[in-house]
Amino acid sequence: MTTMVVILPSCGRAPIEEIARNSIREKATKALATYTRILQDTAPGSSERVRQKLEQAMPGVYAVATPPGGRPTADIYLRDHVTTSGGFWGEQRTVNACVRYIYDQQAATMKSIDCPATGPQSEYADEHVVIP
Repeated sequence: MTTMVVILPSCGRAPIEEIARNSIREKATKALATYTRILQDTAPGSSERVRQKLEQAMPGVYAVATPPGGRPTADIYLRDHVTTSGGFWGEQRTVNACVRYIYDQQAATMKSIDCPATGPQSEYADEHVVIP
């Protein structure tokens, strides 16, 4: 009787966790560019107009606030469901992030925040991704 051992070489694909994290971070970076463009293209005193533009251009915006004398901040919910093919070895991963975008008169920045306990932000995800 002969025993056969089959060794499957790695396909060189990143783990699904890394793929999902990179995908959500890419979405956050694209949203930062949109946020920056909107704030730079809209007059500082037009808070309501900025709010409207942010909500139209950035799906997932759930809060826009304007501090006294400041520029509007935007809180956005990002979610991504990643699936890899591979028949029996296919994987799925759902990640999310809640991110606050802030403009300090010189540049826009983003940072992770805790997601609200209600709404789509409270739905199950395999991982909450931290955005720098």
